[in-house]
Amino acid sequence: MKYLLCIAFLSAASLHAQVDFGQMSPNELAQYWLTNDCGVTDDGPAINQFLVAQVEAVEPLLIRAYQDGPGVDQIRQLEEQARMNFSVIQKALESGNDFGLSKEDLELARQQTVDEYVKAEREKFILGYRSQALLGLAAGGGEAGKKLLS
Repeated sequence: MKYLLCIAFLSAASLHAQVDFGQMSPNELAQYWLTNDCGVTDDGPAINQFLVAQVEAVEPLLIRAYQDGPGVDQIRQLEEQARMNFSVIQKALESGNDFGLSKEDLELARQQTVDEYVKAEREKFILGYRSQALLGLAAGGGEAGKKLLS
């Protein structure tokens, strides 16, 4: 399972194109920040500069994102993707390959239900989204963000 996740991450990272943050509206910038791990990609330093430059417009969006979490449509899309991912993982597990996992880990992965998997992915997404909002507030350095973080 860890092997599959690593391959998925590396594949996604290789498809990542350079983004022109200067062409983004504050809402687009906030959404990009909230749904991407900007510390992992090459975009980290670039997006931080634009986040600071647009802090007055982006900060209220990040505060609302922290307080409310992702929208219903975002969660629905995540759940659909999680169901597809679960199917791929289960097919891979049926192949007989152990992917470098212990027998115990393989058995746990095989026993997991689609509902359990989707619930765990949803919870991780919501936590990650809200965490990214807090990181954005810290990186932006605006007064309202500082107040919320203190």
